Amino acid sequence: MLRIVMNPIETQTTLPEPLFRVIMDLIRRDDVRSVSLPFDDFALWRELVAEQRRRSEATGHPLQRAFGLFGPEAGLAHLQIEEWGGEVGIPYEGASGADLFILPTWHRFFAEKIRNGGKLRWAVHKPCNRIIVQGDHGEVACATRTDIGAGWWLYDWTAPHEDCNPLFDPEFERIAGENSH
Repeated sequence: MLRIVMNPIETQTTLPEPLFRVIMDLIRRDDVRSVSLPFDDFALWRELVAEQRRRSEATGHPLQRAFGLFGPEAGLAHLQIEEWGGEVGIPYEGASGADLFILPTWHRFFAEKIRNGGKLRWAVHKPCNRIIVQGDHGEVACATRTDIGAGWWLYDWTAPHEDCNPLFDPEFERIAGENSH
């Protein structure tokens, strides 16, 4: 009988378990179409790439359109993203916005800009619908706030979803399509 043994590095995360679990739940939601995060966690990226491939195969869209993935500015050279069949954008100026934006520890969260209303993106100066941030920044009028655990908090914008994939602008594509006829 053949027994398959997984490499523990491939299945174990270095992230706090509650944070990993919430990210896994969120990436499987239909309204999370892009993710930007600062981590180089092997298990996390394997799951992200698997979701990207699943969505690409289901929709017939290119990988980054089906599920946009954006990593840390330092890159992910130690991971075999392309060998796994995935594609990841690496920003050249810090961090990319996305539907789910997990803030690097160096990135500021300006809760005072949205304390009484506005758009969640105003707090980070990047397009986003959900933000996961280390530390509690208090309640804000435009988002629900959830304690994930292990010092991490999820801010979920309460307004209708806006596509935040930095590689594709639906408004531009709509206008370009109208002008091509």
